[in-house]
Amino acid sequence: ASDATSDRKRLLAIWAWLGLLPVWLLADWDRIGYPAAYFIETSYAAGLLAALLVCDVYRRLAEHPVARTCVVAVGCLALAQTALGTADDCIGSGSFSRWTGIANKPAELRHDIGAKAAGWYVRRHVPIDAAILCLHDNKGMETSVAEYYLGRRVLAGFDMKAETLPAILAAMKDTADVVIVDARHRELIEATNHAKATGRLRTSGASQTRATQEHGGPSPPYHYHRVCVIREGDKPIRFIYARPGLGLPEIDIQTAQANRQYDESYRPRRVPIPLPAAGGFDAKLRQYQKVCAQLRDTTCQP
Repeated sequence: ASDATSDRKRLLAIWAWLGLLPVWLLADWDRIGYPAAYFIETSYAAGLLAALLVCDVYRRLAEHPVARTCVVAVGCLALAQTALGTADDCIGSGSFSRWTGIANKPAELRHDIGAKAAGWYVRRHVPIDAAILCLHDNKGMETSVAEYYLGRRVLAGFDMKAETLPAILAAMKDTADVVIVDARHRELIEATNHAKATGRLRTSGASQTRATQEHGGPSPPYHYHRVCVIREGDKPIRFIYARPGLGLPEIDIQTAQANRQYDESYRPRRVPIPLPAAGGFDAKLRQYQKVCAQLRDTTCQP
């Protein structure tokens, strides 16, 4: 029995290190938005190993009842901390994470980031031939999230740094017809509009539309117009911009309302979900990926 227990310990120790070393040594932690998620496998193996070690210590202290009681108390406290922290993180609001130390839930699960609401607007109003750029950092609408909710292939990537976003927008502004951006980075679109538009053209919301009407003629082809504001309560959390020529409706909507309409109309009934794409999308995606690769090479240089 002792040999079998030792073998289990060795196996769990090897498992934990095999899960830890590759990401520890090879991952670029500056680019990873949620590094804690990369250690789930290691934590699982290490937790099982710790449980075996506690049981081993308990057996070795057979002649020391007080010490045994302390071991049991420590084990129960550790189990309670893990159970409470995990439940709070997975199905609660994370209000106890300050004391439990367990806060592995990514931002899109802690609160609504407007991805589903953006999916509702795009699926309902944006034509399939429009190329969509998701302007995101490593905590935004990355490829998997964006394509799932938008129901089409989009220009998006993974693990992008926030400082690369202006260059990505500058490189893709003539390619993307629609840009989706969270509230933290909306000033990038506004700044681009301001820099490219005429001095007489103002740069936000309804004022922008009125200025265009006052001075005649459509907006230039590089100009984006805000068509959707997604809010959670009074707080805007995500914006959608589009070329005026698309004629998309201007909507200001709450996440709860958009999410409900999404679930009623677009909840997937089967997997895998076929993803349509705009015409010439592959060439646009190659351009986007080339830009991202160049930016990664640049930001990785010392």
